[in-house]
Amino acid sequence: MTRYLAFILLSLLVLVGSGARSARAVETGSSAPLSAEKMSKEQFIALPPTAVIDFKGAQMTKAEFQARRAQAFGLAAKEAQNRKAEARARFEAARASFRKDEADRLKAANQKAQAEIDRLVAADNASHGANWSERKRQAAELLSEAATAPPERRSQLEKSAGELLAPANSP
Repeated sequence: MTRYLAFILLSLLVLVGSGARSARAVETGSSAPLSAEKMSKEQFIALPPTAVIDFKGAQMTKAEFQARRAQAFGLAAKEAQNRKAEARARFEAARASFRKDEADRLKAANQKAQAEIDRLVAADNASHGANWSERKRQAAELLSEAATAPPERRSQLEKSAGELLAPANSP
C-alpha cells in the first residue's frame, strides 16, 4: 500500500513539475510558443495569462485566446437566439396560415350544409304546406301532453296532432 501511495505521489510530482517547467519556460521568454492542442486542460490552466501559445497556426497569449473564445461563444449564442426567433416567426406564420385555411374550409362546409338544410326545409314546406315546421312543433307538444293525459283527453290530443301533420293537399 505504501508503494502504491509513493508511486501516486511520484507521478503527481512529475506531472506538476512538467507543467510548471512549461509555464516557467514561457514566463522566462522562451521563443517557442506552446501548442494549445497538445496541452492538457490542467497544463493550460497552469499557464499565466501572458504565456504565448500556438493555436491552429496562430500565436497569441493565453489571455487573447480566452478573450477570442469568449467572443466566439457569445457570437454563437447570439446567432442561435436569432435562428430560434426566426424559426418561431416562421412557425407562427405557418400556424396562422393553417388556421385561416381551416377556418375558410369550415365556413365553406357550413355554408354548403346550410344550403342543403334550406333546400330540404323548402321541399318539406312545398309538400306539406305553409308553416310546416310550426305545425310539427305544435304536434310534438300535443303528443307530449297526450303521453300523460287521461284516456279520453289523450285521443283528442292525438287526433289534433294528426290533423296538424296531415298533408295540406289531403281531403
